[in-house]
Amino acid sequence: MVSAISVANEFIRLGMQDGNKFTPMQLLKLVYISHGWMLGFFNRPLINESIEAWKYGPVIPNLYQAVKNYGRDFVDREIPNSFPEQLTDEEKSVINFVYRKYGNLDGIRLSMITHQKDTPWSDVFSHEGWGDVIPNDVIRGHYSELRNKVVHNQ
Repeated sequence: MVSAISVANEFIRLGMQDGNKFTPMQLLKLVYISHGWMLGFFNRPLINESIEAWKYGPVIPNLYQAVKNYGRDFVDREIPNSFPEQLTDEEKSVINFVYRKYGNLDGIRLSMITHQKDTPWSDVFSHEGWGDVIPNDVIRGHYSELRNKVVHNQ
């Protein structure tokens, strides 16, 4: 497991190679989706932080704090990281998969994907409050189902 910032920085690096930049919303959603696919493909978490159900979707609070000052602008450089980590080949493969599958989607579209009915966020979010942790078991179940659909549709 690595920090959400390490994963976000990998997306930033991949984007820079292709001339793409991401907004904070895109990075938050891409990191969350990568975490889900890691659980779905390899049955282990990608990031070592909790994911919370906020009004606008699943959020990793530490990553949110690190990028919120960009507002709606693009994050134009890597996020400072006190503890940079090496990603494993499995982790890189999942991040690359997510980059290819979702990296061209804007923040609104990514948000729509993570807000659909019967997603981990919709299962946990309470309109009376927010900030409840979305358990990895719930995320794993959802992305395992998605994995099975991908495998059976090939």
